[in-house]
Amino acid sequence: MKVNKYFFIAGGILVILAVILQFPSKKNVNTITTKSAYDNIWVIDKDQLSSLINNRNGRVLFVNVWATWCIPCIEEFPDLIKLHDTFSNKPVDFISLNVNLLAEKDSLVIPFLKKKDSNLDVYMASEDNVDALLDLMDKNWSGAVPVTFIFDKEGKRRVSIVGKRNYKFFKASVDSLINK
Repeated sequence: MKVNKYFFIAGGILVILAVILQFPSKKNVNTITTKSAYDNIWVIDKDQLSSLINNRNGRVLFVNVWATWCIPCIEEFPDLIKLHDTFSNKPVDFISLNVNLLAEKDSLVIPFLKKKDSNLDVYMASEDNVDALLDLMDKNWSGAVPVTFIFDKEGKRRVSIVGKRNYKFFKASVDSLINK
């Protein structure tokens, strides 16, 4: 009898854990929501990204797509932070679009951002809308990361950069659009 009682309790605990672990995947990803562990991460959908691209109000938009599993992304990230700081008082907005799985946000993305002492606003896509977001920026893009898209003050994509680049290269690209 004692053994059956323990199996019943263990089975109940497993059922409760299975139910609890199921709920994070049911988050509403159609709205931008902040998370308390790192205040600069939002989930974004196609309409929200489209609005950010099209409503420029005379500001250039720099969008970098990256992942924590991508070595070139990790290597260029400090240059992106430096670039963001350089243009902090200029008419430029930065979007850092992370393509890790949403389930990896707390375990991989946030620790990476904290380690890099990042002040960038980071957006993540839900698994069901990554392709739609990327098609919005460039339908011909191969999917390779890192990739950077720079939009002019009217929201037109002017620069597509596939692969790792450095601060000097990015700065020259942004400068060329600010001064137009």
